[in-house]
Amino acid sequence: MAGGSLALTQQNQMVQGTVTIGSDTMTISEGRLNGEELSFSAGGNTFTGTVKGNRIEGKLGGKAISATKQ
Repeated sequence: MAGGSLALTQQNQMVQGTVTIGSDTMTISEGRLNGEELSFSAGGNTFTGTVKGNRIEGKLGGKAISATKQ
């Protein structure tokens, strides 16, 4: 994720972690993974997207973001 990072942990369908954009770190809440579909809330915004291999793509608060596992 250019200019930021995404740190996730998963237990079954539940996802937890943090999103860091610039100097702002936000805790992920209501994280769910259903097949390839990932959704969570962070900083008052909702992320919806897909997981494909080591890549996540979607929208957070209407802004397109992507992340690749390092």
